[in-house]
Amino acid sequence: MKIICILPEYEVWSKAIDKKIRILIVEDEYLIALSFKRELEQFGYDVIEPVASGQAAVNAALEEHPDIILMDMGLAGAISGTEAARSITTQHNIPIIFMTGHSDKGTLEQIRQLNPTACLIKPIIGKQIHQVIEKHFHGKNQ
Repeated sequence: MKIICILPEYEVWSKAIDKKIRILIVEDEYLIALSFKRELEQFGYDVIEPVASGQAAVNAALEEHPDIILMDMGLAGAISGTEAARSITTQHNIPIIFMTGHSDKGTLEQIRQLNPTACLIKPIIGKQIHQVIEKHFHGKNQ
C-alpha cells in the first residue's frame, strides 16, 4: 500500500504565472462541492467559493479569473454545464475539467466537442482532480 502524506504548507504553483493555481468548482450538490474544495485546498490550491449554477459559473469566471474550472455537467438553473463552459471558453481561455455521472456516448460526445482538459466520471476523488491539474499545468502526474 502506498501512503501519501500531504503537509499543510504544501502549495501548488502555476509556473507560468508564479502564483498558486486558482480553481473554480461548479457543482450543484453542495456537499460534493465542499468535499472537493477541502481536498483541493489540502493539495495547496487556491479554491474559489464553489458555485451551483451555469449563470453563476459564467459570472464567477469573469469576476474571479480562475486558472482552471471543475465543471459538473448537470447544474441547477437554466444554463447547463456544457452551455456555461461554451460561454466561458468563448470569452476567456480557461481550461475546463468536466465531471459527469453519465458515461453514455451522447454525453461524452457533447463534452468532446468542447475540447475540455479532461472529463472525469463520478464518483471522483480529489487526487484524480489533482493529477489532471498537475498534468495540465506541469506535464506530470503526482
